[in-house]
Amino acid sequence: MSLKSLLAAAALQGVAEARARIFGHVLNPMGKRSPHKILRKKLIGDKVAQWYPYDIKNDDPLVLAREEKQYAHFLSLLDLSVYSVTSMISDARYLFDFMRL
Repeated sequence: MSLKSLLAAAALQGVAEARARIFGHVLNPMGKRSPHKILRKKLIGDKVAQWYPYDIKNDDPLVLAREEKQYAHFLSLLDLSVYSVTSMISDARYLFDFMRL
């Protein structure tokens, strides 16, 4: 390599670094994959959360008490002698979730 080409390469390297610093770019001389493009984007989680209405049932103690009462009733309907405890709980949860639909 000649001295002229070394100086030109060093000058281009310096210009690229200065440009990246000035404009806030990330210098990637090897061209490898980098997450900077994705991380630069605005976060959209709050906007997506606004699309869905707030479930008022989460704050109403009467609704929560009624659901607990229904769940306890379903548990009492199941006979312990027929079901094992684990299958009883899974069946009761299934029935309870089905009735809420």
